Amino acid sequence: MVQIDKEKIYSVEEYEYVNFISLSITEKIEVLSWRNNPVIRKWMKNTELIDEESHLKFVDNLKERQDIFYWVVRKNGKAIGCYNIIHIDNINKACESGIYFIDTTLSGLKMSYEMIINSFIFTFQVLGFKRMYAHTHEDNDFMLKLNEYAGYKRIGKDSQNFLELSLGNADFERNYKEGMDFRKFISQFR
Repeated sequence: MVQIDKEKIYSVEEYEYVNFISLSITEKIEVLSWRNNPVIRKWMKNTELIDEESHLKFVDNLKERQDIFYWVVRKNGKAIGCYNIIHIDNINKACESGIYFIDTTLSGLKMSYEMIINSFIFTFQVLGFKRMYAHTHEDNDFMLKLNEYAGYKRIGKDSQNFLELSLGNADFERNYKEGMDFRKFISQFR
């Protein structure tokens, strides 16, 4: 069984994963503003604006839940995005992951790339999952290419035009050891 300590701030290299339940009220509201940013939410399954009361209630309910976990990701102490795992299957050590980045400009591409690679290390090596699933909108070219570069395979498509992806620890480790270079990845967009 995968054990996740909600109170712990997990560190992986220069990144920290701070559980939403540990955030101050100001930080929780800041997370909501990021999530409600139209550039970010257009790629989510739920594209509706979330009001403050609903968001705070959701975060408060996370204290009691063992099936979903949400973190603010900080690099060198600065918040750069959010990461979550849901649909946890303890028997097969599998989960579905989600991620978004605060800096949605072109200058944020390298940090986004580094953060997602770090989140894979966090999920596989630190938390001990063996397989991750993701849903990425078919028009989200950056995330699709990034996920596939990391080793995700397409396994289906849902009714909202989200591609269902699967990544095993062994596939990621092999790609990671072979050298996942940002310059090589970004060359796909030229």
